[in-house]
Amino acid sequence: MQARTLKYLVAVGGLALTAACADDQPATVTMPSRPSLAFAAAGCDFTAMKQDARAYFASNQDPVYDLMQQLSSLNTKGTAAKFSAKAFEILSRVATVAGTSDALPSPAAGDTFVRDVLTCIGFTTTAGTFTASLGTNGLFGVPSGSAAVVSRGLPVYGAEPRTTTTTWASSVAGGIQFVLYGYPRDFQFTAETPAQTTAAELATIPAGLTFNPQIRAFFCEADGTNPKLQHENEILVSEDVNYCLGLGLTNPDQGRGVLAFMHHVTDWFAPRPLFAVALLKGVTGGGIGGLSPIGSVDFDVSSVKLAFVIQPTDGTINKDLKTFTVSAKTANNTPLDGVQITLTVYNNQGTPVSVSGNVATTTNGGIATFDHFQVTKAGGYTITANGAIAGGATLMTNSALFNVQGKK
Repeated sequence: MQARTLKYLVAVGGLALTAACADDQPATVTMPSRPSLAFAAAGCDFTAMKQDARAYFASNQDPVYDLMQQLSSLNTKGTAAKFSAKAFEILSRVATVAGTSDALPSPAAGDTFVRDVLTCIGFTTTAGTFTASLGTNGLFGVPSGSAAVVSRGLPVYGAEPRTTTTTWASSVAGGIQFVLYGYPRDFQFTAETPAQTTAAELATIPAGLTFNPQIRAFFCEADGTNPKLQHENEILVSEDVNYCLGLGLTNPDQGRGVLAFMHHVTDWFAPRPLFAVALLKGVTGGGIGGLSPIGSVDFDVSSVKLAFVIQPTDGTINKDLKTFTVSAKTANNTPLDGVQITLTVYNNQGTPVSVSGNVATTTNGGIATFDHFQVTKAGGYTITANGAIAGGATLMTNSALFNVQGKK
């Protein structure tokens, strides 16, 4: 991270250096203008790929030219698997140079080159698909191992495997290689208050991948009184983010402060500007099974609404009632995960009675499921549901009346 950032700063402040690199002697690369036999997909053009590389890579001696030569050779002398792996190695080189002095300041040229490579392995994309991801605070990478893929610049956003022992390959069916790319976007996908200057769009090639186990998407810093990560139309359960922990940043729900990370910022990000520490409220991160919009949002816990989606029904003492559910939504009707729902049961005289199975947490669209709820005494009852999240209490709600009879 530190090396990439340093190169980025050279690119910003050292145009003369970039120009000098462009005068290097070109690498010797012999490539057919189009694939002959073997593995390259229709439309693959190695000559055009080389020309487009010159428009993006600052030096004609960049290692990418050797990689392209190897790709060309593998087209007729290798295997399909090796040909594809080499193409992703080239795309990894793009990820390494993006935003640094090793790349010319032309994200559009990078987009063209990336699409050239993807065409050769059978992925056709439209012009401009990757321009923003190779631009200011974009994200572009070929995930491998268990390392996070993160954006360049601030705010820092990205994705990582769910645990430190989970790899990207084990999170995708077949362990296939893929491109993960992202770029800043607006907050039009949510009705909540933004807790950051920008949201982000995340996507993959191949498109529409499903991650199982889930991966964790995140922003490393967010403002607001109660920042959470929203993915599409759902606010996720808060989780610690391994990458952000490496910066000394933590999730505020875990009760750890964020002001003691200054030395980590210096270590990881020097010489780029430091974070505005006084503005940081916490990390937002949560597990997702697929990609698309993510953004840090803020909401008022005291206005969160609970509702019985499936009402409790009549039953028998000391036996599970039929499963019933409670939902949690913000005042703007966004489903909210991570709310602990506690049920209190009252008899006809308004006296609480002993129950079990009365605590559950909302997940998967802001729903808490109660499938082992039991009452120990016969009678007519109502349930009051109370919610808690991030140290605050939600609004409460009451169920309809139901009856519990003695043992038959």
